[in-house]
Amino acid sequence: MNRNLGSALLILLALLGVPVLLLARLPLAALALLFLLILLLLLLLLPERKPAYRPEDYFVSDQVVVSGPLQAVTAVIAQLNQAKTHLREVRRVQVGTSNQQLLDCLSGCFDITLDDFVIILYDISGSEADVAAVLRAIQRAAGPGSGVTASPNWITASPWQAVGSQFQAVGSPWQAVGSPWQAVGSPWQAVGSPWQAVGSTAGGEAQAAPAALFMGQWAFRNINLPARPAVRGSQVRIALFDTSPIADAQAQPGMTVTVSTVTAPAPLVIDPENPAPAAQLAADPTAPDVRNHGIFAAGMAHAVAPGAEKELIRVLANDNRGDLFTLNSAIFDFLNRTTGDNKPADLLGAVINLSLGIRLLPEEAGLGIPPEAQSLQLLLTAARCLGVVVVAAAGNNSAGLDVPVAANLPANWPAVIGVAASNGRDARACFSNRGNIAAPGGDGRSAADADCLPRLADCSGDCENAVIGPVIDANYPEGFIYWVGSSFAAPLVAGLAALVIERGGGQLSPRDVWRIIACAARQTKDPALGAGIIDVGETLARFDDCVRALGIVLPGAADKEQISG
Repeated sequence: MNRNLGSALLILLALLGVPVLLLARLPLAALALLFLLILLLLLLLLPERKPAYRPEDYFVSDQVVVSGPLQAVTAVIAQLNQAKTHLREVRRVQVGTSNQQLLDCLSGCFDITLDDFVIILYDISGSEADVAAVLRAIQRAAGPGSGVTASPNWITASPWQAVGSQFQAVGSPWQAVGSPWQAVGSPWQAVGSPWQAVGSTAGGEAQAAPAALFMGQWAFRNINLPARPAVRGSQVRIALFDTSPIADAQAQPGMTVTVSTVTAPAPLVIDPENPAPAAQLAADPTAPDVRNHGIFAAGMAHAVAPGAEKELIRVLANDNRGDLFTLNSAIFDFLNRTTGDNKPADLLGAVINLSLGIRLLPEEAGLGIPPEAQSLQLLLTAARCLGVVVVAAAGNNSAGLDVPVAANLPANWPAVIGVAASNGRDARACFSNRGNIAAPGGDGRSAADADCLPRLADCSGDCENAVIGPVIDANYPEGFIYWVGSSFAAPLVAGLAALVIERGGGQLSPRDVWRIIACAARQTKDPALGAGIIDVGETLARFDDCVRALGIVLPGAADKEQISG
């Protein structure tokens, strides 16, 4: 056997160009070592295998989003069309509307004039150039100082699917290298992945949860919800941009839908909006049906702020996909009818909840497309300027990582409160990304197993590996299931923001709402949880103390002696 092995090594090394006479004099162990060294050298010299990025998994293949002053945008597009690039307008957001108070308010927040500012979706299917080439052409035609920016019509999705983590089945196309949204292959659905939006560890059906446990679950005790006083978020509107199971026929203006299974702390009434999607994305038959993701999130916000209005705006399809322009358009429509001249007289304030993220193509994909979404960032900055609090889920990309990754966009932008998921031990949920603050979102570890894995199939009773929320689904007659993720931590913070807005009489800026929430948060030793874990009871009990300590001036307050800050 040794003779055969030696002969094989001699032949292999000879084929690699090593002199046979020299090889014949070496002992077998030396031959084996030499072979391994040469093999290692060859492996090092091989070109690095780059991930195979599929553009259609990240953006709509025949659309671009262009924003800027209307005259400048029109000039750029005309120049490109003369060069036979062929861009056709599909839809536009006209920021310069009849809502003059909205424009006046925004004028103090931006260096650019918004009177004629537009965000336009263009179809490029008539062009021979692809998205990357069209974006480069727009950049060249616009030149510096024009105020014109362009991006792909990025795909949006709820951040329930863990990226680059042990929440993936063997053979999953995800990697945890570079950008937390990076993928090798399709990022939407790892075939056989156990991290299903409504599935069990085997990827099966969602686990039904007892309705009686909803208001008494560990997540609400953990944020000290039972200590909430009479403040209920009244005269505040929470808009959740998400999926929705509510049919178009029930989502007409003036119509509401009552989720009959939610009776405590008050009946859950949903004001549904189903805007037409800007991109016609082909449905993914392999993707789990997550149409109840938005209802579940609304239920979490409702538990904290039962007096607030809940507006569920469908921007994601049942397979968990949407597009950037549809989200932009829906957000602007909400701002236009909720602020400025159109603000209802009895409305104290508003909160936007984004339990979703943008799938930006990593730079290492080599397509030359910057990982940016300036149009959405501008709109969320505008929301903050208009007094609207914006809350977003940090994402679930950090399972199996020693150091959690940064929050996904938009949760990582300055105008947004990014919410990480915490567990029942006041620690970071093992899958959660970093956030500005944290709230319960379940976990993926057990006492017997240190691996970070989805454990919904093991849930029963008051299960700390999940949270309990409502769904509209005949398969679950009690109307509640177990679910897990930062998607459901975010609406808890959105609900608390509504309580703080009411407590402040609608006089607090979004920055002050955030500072008061952070002031009373329960601090932890984990910097990934930001200011700590929200505490509903303490936030309201310490409201006046936090206002004074932070130097916040409330009009009409008896104590005018304030500390600057």
